[in-house]
Amino acid sequence: MQVRMNEKTSKKKANKMKDKYTFRNTVKGKFNSLVYDICKEEVKKLGKGYNPIFIFGKTGSGKTHFLKTIENEIKVKNPRKKVRYISCSDFAQEFVDSIKNNKLNRFRNKYRSVDALLIDNIDILWDKPQTQEEIFSMFNDLHFKHKLIVFTSNTSINGLHKDIDERLKSRFLWGAVIELKSPNYNDRIEIIKNYIKGLGEKNTFDEKTIKYIARNKKSDIRELEGVINKIMLYLRMRKIKCNINIIKNII
Repeated sequence: MQVRMNEKTSKKKANKMKDKYTFRNTVKGKFNSLVYDICKEEVKKLGKGYNPIFIFGKTGSGKTHFLKTIENEIKVKNPRKKVRYISCSDFAQEFVDSIKNNKLNRFRNKYRSVDALLIDNIDILWDKPQTQEEIFSMFNDLHFKHKLIVFTSNTSINGLHKDIDERLKSRFLWGAVIELKSPNYNDRIEIIKNYIKGLGEKNTFDEKTIKYIARNKKSDIRELEGVINKIMLYLRMRKIKCNINIIKNII
């Protein structure tokens, strides 16, 4: 009985994540409209349009959100297509492990047989020359086959560490290089509304409270979501309703 309950809970969480990472449930604002439009279009074209896509922006700007959205949208629209999302650090570790365990061919087949490859935080590669060489070779193979490749980075291509291979940097420039900027006031309002709607808490916050949070938290999406989570926890612990004075004390 407990196993079934755990399975149901896991499926429910998985479905929530899938619902979260869709274009329909992603806020489109001035700060991310170009990234939104290009990614949505490339899900349809799968490597036959802009390729690669290089998305850069500071931590918390929504880069991983877009990669997960691309992954989910492809799986829904093209269930037979192979798509892999992975962080660059995990990719590098898997590559190293495959060499140690004499499974390099299996590793290469895994990543070169995909229709879309999504690698998060490519900028951490600067001290991993062997992994850089592997990605360079893999990139050439996938690009030749017109497979979609999407990279994200915390910095622009010009801002990448000097120890990242120039040949690899040049490959990043072949397609679309787009920046995720910081959301403005109106964007932040929509982000907050979208997030609390996803939590099922849209009736907890009134318009005045939402605007106050948007006006006083000007950094990134992750911080906005963190503030909402903090407020929700406080309200549940104290068993009280939200009001502007409580929000002022918390943030």
